[in-house]
Amino acid sequence: PKQKLKPTMSTLVNGTGAPSSTAEEDWKDADFVCLIDSAADEVESKTFVDKKDSSNHQRYVVRQNESSLEQSLLGSELSHHWPPWKNLSEGGSPGLVTLHNEIVDFVSLMEPQQEEVEVREDVIRQVTNIIHQAFGGSDNCNVEVFGSHATSLFLPHSDIDLVVYCKDKPDIQEVDSSSSEAASKTSLTVAQQERIDMENWSIHTSIASHQNKSHYAILADALRSEWGSKLSYLEVIENTRVPLVKFTHKPTNLSVDVCFNQEGGPEAAALMNQWLMDLPPLRPLCFVLKYFLACRGLNETYTGGIGSYALQLMIVSFLQQRTREEYNFSSAISSPQNSANLGSMMLEFLELYGIDFNYVTVGISLRSGGYYFPKGSKDKSPFFWQPSRPFFLAIENPLDTTHDVGKGSYRMMQIQKSFEVAFRTLLAHVSEPAVPTESVLATILPPTKEMVKRSVLRGVLQQLESRIQQRPDKPQKRRRLK
Repeated sequence: PKQKLKPTMSTLVNGTGAPSSTAEEDWKDADFVCLIDSAADEVESKTFVDKKDSSNHQRYVVRQNESSLEQSLLGSELSHHWPPWKNLSEGGSPGLVTLHNEIVDFVSLMEPQQEEVEVREDVIRQVTNIIHQAFGGSDNCNVEVFGSHATSLFLPHSDIDLVVYCKDKPDIQEVDSSSSEAASKTSLTVAQQERIDMENWSIHTSIASHQNKSHYAILADALRSEWGSKLSYLEVIENTRVPLVKFTHKPTNLSVDVCFNQEGGPEAAALMNQWLMDLPPLRPLCFVLKYFLACRGLNETYTGGIGSYALQLMIVSFLQQRTREEYNFSSAISSPQNSANLGSMMLEFLELYGIDFNYVTVGISLRSGGYYFPKGSKDKSPFFWQPSRPFFLAIENPLDTTHDVGKGSYRMMQIQKSFEVAFRTLLAHVSEPAVPTESVLATILPPTKEMVKRSVLRGVLQQLESRIQQRPDKPQKRRRLK
């Protein structure tokens, strides 16, 4: 599905005709979710960092004499209304083909680059060293990465998730108090005895204070001590279901979340990597839908949105059901090429979770090839049925059948409405008679400054690399004129 499609397939969606006759004004206003510049605009990506290494100098550094080239590309990018991912050489393709190609171009623009991975890996190494120093070395604690970084599905502003498996807290060597006891037996002045007592009191108090601290407080103290001014944000959150330490590395603007002794994170990442290999459309759909939710402020669980893991499980469930339907009804499919069209998959996903899915009575399970279950059944209701909030999304954790991954998404009605409006918007631009637009994907995914920046820098580097390749290996000698 990463390959671009040729304009040969039908523009109809699942063989249907034109969009609903409902007036656009009747449903367009229903998308009351404010489109905001995501955190990508607030947190500057460090995709391309200057390197001092001369061997990589040509690859990473945009030379000063090429600044005019960058400015010209930036001016050209901003002077048009085309989104940064749009390939201007394409045109005249059917709606679904155009949407498919735009998704491919969008993923190519926003997917993690090697430079981004290297910067993140360096931050992970630094944090790991601090944790080992604070908790007695690698023999006493083990640091593992999970989440979007472990699956390479992270956006430029995504956090780095770490889990620390720690055996016990580091011990502080207590001072031998025998000398002070012996000194007290000797003839000392009152002032000398008071000074010794105060020193012993401060030492033992600090030891007791350290032993009473949690792992999270100890790590926070270690970060303040090691990084100091390199921290732009630090917070210890302990009164939650999953306590963690949140901090931001100022030189790279990367945020890191660290939790302790929480099971399931690395295992979930390994399971998701297996699904990424088995279901190729999963990766591009994840990138597009994560940005779709992020630009509407619906991508954080603590604000009632859908987290990355819950969204990935929703997409996997959709692809499981879609694959089963294709296998059972392959002979009835009029346009088999639509099965490989990312645009068609995007529409079907938005239609399923925006219109068709019954959030009140149905839960999602990904085990045994994927199936739906009744939330009110005898064995499921204790874990997935919430009488006071029946509209909540219920997703069974594949690694723990009693854990509801979607339990914290209390803004599910708002998310469902956003999916519905996005489906109707896309349908109006890909079905006949199609509403004309310069970019189908941009109708639901507003471009951001981060996208423009990545597009400009990618264009600059591509032109620099092409100029380097065109240079001869050896300088030609000038011929003397006769």
